[in-house]
Amino acid sequence: MRSERERALVRIVVLGKVGVERAGTLTLPASGIARALLGALALAGVAGLSGLGDDTLKALLWGARDSVISDSTLAVAVYRLRRWLTEHADGTAEIVRTTNGYALRLNDGAEVDAAVFGTIVAEAHDLPAGQRAPALERALELWRGRALEDVSPDSLDQSAVDRLERRRIEAAMEHARAVLAEGAPERALPHLNPLVRAHPLDEQLLSVWIEVLASCGRQAEALAAFEKARVRLLDQLGVDPGPELRDVHIRVLRQETGAAEPPETEHVRREHPSQLPAAVPDFTGRDDQVDGILALLAAGDGNEPVSVSAVAGMGGIGKTALAVHIAHRIRADFPDGQLFVDLRGAERDPADPVEVLGRFLRALGVNAAAVPEGAAERVALYRSVLADRRILVVLDNAADEGQVEPLLPAGRMSRAVITSRTRLTALPGVRLVELDVLAPGQSTGLLTRIIGRDRTAAEPEATATLARMCGHLPLALRVAGARLAAKSHWRISGFVRRLREQGRLDELTQRGLSVRTTLDLSYRALGPEARRLYRLLGLLDAPDFPCWAAAALLGRPDAEAADLLETLVDAQLLDAAEHALDLPDPGTSGCVRYRFHDLVRDHARELCLAEDDQSERRAALRRALGGWLTLIDHVLHMVTGGGDALDAGEAARYPLDEAVLHLALTHPAEWMECERLAVTAAVRQAARLGDDELSWEIAVHSSMLFQPRHYVDAWQEVIAAALPAVRAAGNRRGEAALSERATELACARRDYDRALLDVRDALRLFEETEDPHGMALALRQLAVVHRMTGRFAEAERDGERARRLLARVGDTAGEAHAVLVIGCAQYERGDALDAVGVLMTARELAREARYTGVEVQAAYWIGQSLLALRRLDEARSLFEYVGEAAAAAGSRIAGMYVAHGLGCIHLATGRPDEAERLLRDALGLAEERGDRLMRARILYVLGALHRDRGDLLTARRLLERALALATEVSVPLWRAKCLFLLGDLLRRLDDAGSAELRREALEIFTAMGLPTAPGSPTHLLW
Repeated sequence: MRSERERALVRIVVLGKVGVERAGTLTLPASGIARALLGALALAGVAGLSGLGDDTLKALLWGARDSVISDSTLAVAVYRLRRWLTEHADGTAEIVRTTNGYALRLNDGAEVDAAVFGTIVAEAHDLPAGQRAPALERALELWRGRALEDVSPDSLDQSAVDRLERRRIEAAMEHARAVLAEGAPERALPHLNPLVRAHPLDEQLLSVWIEVLASCGRQAEALAAFEKARVRLLDQLGVDPGPELRDVHIRVLRQETGAAEPPETEHVRREHPSQLPAAVPDFTGRDDQVDGILALLAAGDGNEPVSVSAVAGMGGIGKTALAVHIAHRIRADFPDGQLFVDLRGAERDPADPVEVLGRFLRALGVNAAAVPEGAAERVALYRSVLADRRILVVLDNAADEGQVEPLLPAGRMSRAVITSRTRLTALPGVRLVELDVLAPGQSTGLLTRIIGRDRTAAEPEATATLARMCGHLPLALRVAGARLAAKSHWRISGFVRRLREQGRLDELTQRGLSVRTTLDLSYRALGPEARRLYRLLGLLDAPDFPCWAAAALLGRPDAEAADLLETLVDAQLLDAAEHALDLPDPGTSGCVRYRFHDLVRDHARELCLAEDDQSERRAALRRALGGWLTLIDHVLHMVTGGGDALDAGEAARYPLDEAVLHLALTHPAEWMECERLAVTAAVRQAARLGDDELSWEIAVHSSMLFQPRHYVDAWQEVIAAALPAVRAAGNRRGEAALSERATELACARRDYDRALLDVRDALRLFEETEDPHGMALALRQLAVVHRMTGRFAEAERDGERARRLLARVGDTAGEAHAVLVIGCAQYERGDALDAVGVLMTARELAREARYTGVEVQAAYWIGQSLLALRRLDEARSLFEYVGEAAAAAGSRIAGMYVAHGLGCIHLATGRPDEAERLLRDALGLAEERGDRLMRARILYVLGALHRDRGDLLTARRLLERALALATEVSVPLWRAKCLFLLGDLLRRLDDAGSAELRREALEIFTAMGLPTAPGSPTHLLW
């Protein structure tokens, strides 16, 4: 047991994971740089060095990159470690500046475990024989793994680590010789075994180990160990065993090693403990995990090391249920007993493995008086007792590897199953199994088994909703099922209503089972900064979020937020995954997305509302939402060339790291795909926050990025969320901007009646606020509406007014867009030749403004105009250019227009099969997008193709579909064209309705001011 003085000490730990131990609790720096820096400075002090120079530290911490690492970068790393030490070492250890570097200074009450180890070993040499072994055991117990085991090998002074490891080996061998002399060889094995695994070619170490094995009565293992060592030395070094190893081999063969008395003396009865909790009768799902763990535990033939399965997952995910279910499945395979313990790893007072060893030893039949006091002695006796037994050990709710390792059986016939909220990957031979929530069908199946098939069959939809509201979390499902089972008169739909109205965490509790309590355990185990981030993250409505959003919530640098996020991931309170998009550098923080389980988010938000005051919550949210606006601004500026958008309002932007901005700017389409749901949530949150400026700016600017990929639902959502906020605040400019974007949305949905109402609202509001730029953008939208509804003269007039205003305010990108609208109107009223010139002007302006989207659109419509003029080679070149640009941008929408244009070229040049293939591709894309007008245009050309083939019935069916779609979207030009071509087709079929269709088509052409003489207009086919 540790003395009071030892408990009061602050110990810098390097013999294992690097950290600070205080009052028996080990705390680890979250950052790998901090761990490497602390370890390097601690080892330098142990070696008697006055410190390490700046260049040495940079080379250690950043390896070959030290030439580009600035002094300020090192200074920042030192500053962060100093701050961490202040919090966790209470001023007893600090980083100080030396002449040309840094050193770790220890004040009263602080020590480094490596220095303590060296002191104890040195003093042990002078002790009497009977006192030497206990002293060396104290020294060896300081080792919790490899020295600096959680520091990257690239950041280690390997020679210093090797010297320390050699001293450990020598101490372990000296300890082994001491306990051999005392007749207690089993006490040496816990210290020798990990060293032999790490140094399988060290003949001196192997010799001592083999002698200890034989002295423990494990002669067969000792001989097998020698043979394995002989083969390894021959295979890897090409040498035979040396004299020391050969000598011990001979002594084992002659049984001259003084084997100890076997464990089964009068102090050890052979008990068969059966400590498993009751089986889980309603265990559901997890088939793959069960099969995998069973296969692992069944592997081996008694000659392989013990198999260990570690089940990891968040609280309430069903780890214990899975472990107990598996243990009962295979308990017959372990006739010598099954041990079980709840290690309380998530609680404030986790179980002491030394105390657990005492319980296990007594359960295995060791007389209470014979259970040793010391940890090492207990471990040795435990492993000796289990050496030839077939035991299953279930270690539930483990805190970390240090708590688990002493409890693992060493016998090759035993097996272990561990559960933990952390990923125990450092245990030798462990197989990690991570649990996620249940599948929907498994969730409803579990509810059915708890509350009965009759009730769930009577309300299947309510059962599915209940499973969804429980987040498919097994604990939540069990609590919900238990409450319903206890209330047989409750309807499932009624309980669902209670969850919605009363709050899920309040309702999901029943007789000791509580989702909130389970999550509280994980939360309380966090440090103060991780707890604060957890609470603030609960405020975000975004379904997932990147690292920079966490940094913005905290108001801290990205690197600090990244460390804290990984702490939450390790605690199973957050899930992290690289998004599925194909980006060249998925390791950057911008590519990692973090996500809460729904109930965990509820818990975090509940804590935030309780512990953080309103002003802090609002400030944190505004920072994060301002970060999304900053990103949108930058991406929009790149996509539109910095124009064709309303000037910024008064919303506060939050500055973001250049690397984050670079990622978004390099992959704007992929970035928008990742952020779409987060952005829509940001608009809703800004509106609820009462920040009308923030809500309309995010809505307006993001909608311009939704447009190219036709995210019309998200587009509609952001406008609908922001409009009430700006109207409630009397924000006329924000309302005008949203009305202008609503116009564009209505046009994208081919709802031109709605578009006309919205654009008139936008014009009126921009005029009231005296905003010429906004008026110009609204006029351009009005020109689009006129064009699509067949009022070509008005389209050209308003497009020209918009162009002049945009030129006056210096918006070249917006001017290019206005000229594009004018050119399209000219083309559609039949003046293809003039349209070419206007559209080329639009293309030049777009290139000047670097507005790729309008430049590509202009190229497409120039191609359409040239097609109408029968300049087919020129048109083909332009469509191919548009196709290349679309492929580079990853745009499937542009691909639809390209396939349509090239299909028309093939049809015009007498290649109908190639034309049909391309047109069918275009039709599929139009149907996928839900674009009724484009479907009408494509069906129109397909109808002409089948008419020319003589397949008049197919042509009629296609043209009737095209006419129905053109009528639905109220685009008179295409309605008239479909009527005219269908009328011509019916005339060939001697259908009496032919003349009426042609007459109606000519009336529409006349109303639009288009020529109606025979053969006109020349663009009728295209």
